Amino acid sequence: MSLNLTLFKTTSEEVMSDVYFQKHFLKLHARPDQLDFMETSGFRHASVVRQIPHTDFEDLETPWGYGGPVALDWSEFWRGIGEWKQRQANKGRIAEFIRLHPFLNPLAFRGWLDQVRFDRLTVLIDLTESESLRHRYYSKGTRYCLRQADKALTVRTLEAGEGQLFKHLYESGLLRNNASDSYFMPLAHFEELIIAPWARVRVAEFNGRPVAVACFLYSRVFSHYHLSGGELIARETFAHHLLVEDAIKYSSDNGQRWMHLGGGRDRSLDDSLLLFKTRFSPRRVAYYTGGIIFDYQEYENLTKDRTGNFLSYRFRPTSDLENKSVNLRLATKNDFAFFFRLKCDIDNVVWSGHAAPPEWNFLKDWYFDKFKDNSVRQVFIGECDDRRIGYIYLLNKNSCIEVTLGIATTEAGHGMGRKLITLAMQKISELYDPRLIEAWIFEENKASVRAFEAVGFRKDTSRKPKSFNMPFLGNNRLQYCWTCLVESTKIE
Repeated sequence: MSLNLTLFKTTSEEVMSDVYFQKHFLKLHARPDQLDFMETSGFRHASVVRQIPHTDFEDLETPWGYGGPVALDWSEFWRGIGEWKQRQANKGRIAEFIRLHPFLNPLAFRGWLDQVRFDRLTVLIDLTESESLRHRYYSKGTRYCLRQADKALTVRTLEAGEGQLFKHLYESGLLRNNASDSYFMPLAHFEELIIAPWARVRVAEFNGRPVAVACFLYSRVFSHYHLSGGELIARETFAHHLLVEDAIKYSSDNGQRWMHLGGGRDRSLDDSLLLFKTRFSPRRVAYYTGGIIFDYQEYENLTKDRTGNFLSYRFRPTSDLENKSVNLRLATKNDFAFFFRLKCDIDNVVWSGHAAPPEWNFLKDWYFDKFKDNSVRQVFIGECDDRRIGYIYLLNKNSCIEVTLGIATTEAGHGMGRKLITLAMQKISELYDPRLIEAWIFEENKASVRAFEAVGFRKDTSRKPKSFNMPFLGNNRLQYCWTCLVESTKIE
């Protein structure tokens, strides 16, 4: 099984041609910082260079939106990423934070980047589907909002010289949401967006008064929701519903195949912006970030005693869950979005034997099937300090119970796997007579082996291993059985 550099049947050439890899876009969104740009016939990558506060060092970050190293094929990728790393090391830069384009396969970067991490859910629209099919996905409430907006509002394109109006409406939304200073931009930025050939800025008007604005980006294959904002009345008149629908129709007529609406303001699953975007499509895709370290010694010095984010020296320290209590509860259908996030973690994808992140609808069908009365598999969610941190499957094979563990990458290395397995064994003892518990693990998955052995599991050499073809491990990789006997505490 080979790894593709891109997802959703797009080609590397199509991704490379997207607006996020074009110099005009990159320079505009890098300002006032310097842009480091590398382009060959088969490779493209760019990043903003920033001074690290209170040091003489620099680090790098993807400009606004998405990016990452993109190449036409594997040989161009190897050559290009190698040259990029050497260039940054030669310039004495410390590290780079990358926002990966949603159509780049994050698994392709495992081993080439020092970190690849799932960040949040985003929303994608398939523009090759008919308008009637797309509308079938809309909720009754969304269709109502669009009808009301269509009656009350008109939509037009902003023209050169209307940057102040664009800026005012955009900032009206920021101020209501207490956005950070990094989201505010000078007037010249808005003026340039209005006249950029790869952008389209539309304004919704109520009785001739502009109340909301939205900017979408366009390339040969993709369109992207970029900036939007509006006055309070925009919400009452459903102006943003109309602006998104307007962009969807334009993109479909203009020949784009995909519209990426992006995600929420933060990583939470109930973020209002994310929920608004899901009203237009049932398709969710995972957005990933990555990190490259160019100077390991200085990076370690800067991040000493700090955990959490990549480039953690730029953020407040996060709390350590290691000494917090953990609980395990039966999953519900409402946990699916979190479950999807967990299954998108790179390590979980790798050890599941896949070559790309899961697809939302396919995994949703699989997950909901576990709630049928005849299902022999139970799914449990692990929680710690009000945060969901992992899952446990219990598969009832009658003669034994098979346990499968998944831990969020952000919580790995804190003993959470061992704690969840211990809680799962307690639940098994409460539900069943004395029972053998088994877990099938690749020996290369050292973290899982350590977690299971820490609570009493031992490798059963009498059991025949299972053979799998794994994208990262190779063909005919063996999965072995670890077992443990649990006494019953069930009350008859």
